[in-house]
Amino acid sequence: GGDPQLKFLLQWMAVSASGRPRMVYCSFNDQRVDNLPGLVATLRARKATVRDLHAVLCAAEFLAAKPWRSGVFAYVEGAMCKGA
Repeated sequence: GGDPQLKFLLQWMAVSASGRPRMVYCSFNDQRVDNLPGLVATLRARKATVRDLHAVLCAAEFLAAKPWRSGVFAYVEGAMCKGA
């Protein structure tokens, strides 16, 4: 159970913070993470850090927005674009 988009971001943050060079994420063909490569490309292009993602995910606006309705990836991308 749970939100696969949020789970991916939390795992990616943990792997990045630990200094691991790569991560394998098994989506089990869940369509909710189809945009994962696009989000990763956007965040890399913006040079987003674990701190940046943490700030977005811990912001009161994130919780109030109920991002599971439109998707966590869409919310994070929008938040990162606003912060640029």
